[in-house]
Amino acid sequence: MLILDDMRVDIMHEVANEYDFVTGIDTFRSLGSKSPDWMERNFDNDHPKETARTAYVTGNPFSRMFDGSEFRVFDEVWRYAWDEDRNTIPARALTDRAVRTWRQRGKGMDRMVVHYMQPHDPFVPDPELGTYGSVDSFGREGFGNLWSLTGYTVPRERVWQAYRDNLRYVLDDVTLLLENIDAERVVITADHGHAAGELGLWGHPSDLLLPCVREVPWVETDAVDTETHEPSLEQPDDIAATDADEAVVRERLRDLGYAE
Repeated sequence: MLILDDMRVDIMHEVANEYDFVTGIDTFRSLGSKSPDWMERNFDNDHPKETARTAYVTGNPFSRMFDGSEFRVFDEVWRYAWDEDRNTIPARALTDRAVRTWRQRGKGMDRMVVHYMQPHDPFVPDPELGTYGSVDSFGREGFGNLWSLTGYTVPRERVWQAYRDNLRYVLDDVTLLLENIDAERVVITADHGHAAGELGLWGHPSDLLLPCVREVPWVETDAVDTETHEPSLEQPDDIAATDADEAVVRERLRDLGYAE
């Protein structure tokens, strides 16, 4: 299962004909409107056997809510492959780690969840657009979320184009992944979407029930390993979370536009 963070149904339809593996787009009602809600409700105590057979390869810093023991493999790629210039985790880092994890899987693992951060902003193809301008400006009175500024101080056309291009950016890496793993069934979906002005609402706060937030794309395909890509990213020997790196976690979340 490939999670493309913050992907709306309509934006997937806009680029679908550019990718051969997208032969149809269904919709699925997500269990959450924010990443931590989605994680908590999917990897819960009701499904311990399934979770114990799962590799979770993630670029989303909210994975800090787990200690990792729930999963067969728990790879928090954002902890060691964050791009300080782009203020996000590159798609290729997730692809590399997913290819290596799946090729080296043992008998105790029969499923994998790869959690890409794109198309969630910051937008890799338009880095100057930013989310909050700078860390210093975050939380300042009158300084809002990028999406809430759309159409006011930021042209809506530019934001939507950057969002669309950010989806293309991650789908290009999904293409590479599908050519370098073997899987009879691959699902491409999202943890949530976001509101972009519907009913005057913006973003994706907890338990927002708007269809554009909770209804996410659901694409099914398969994958065949052509062995055309050799992953270069290695996992460091010691990447365990500690109290000392909590400030780093908060900084990563700020980069992504979260208040934590």
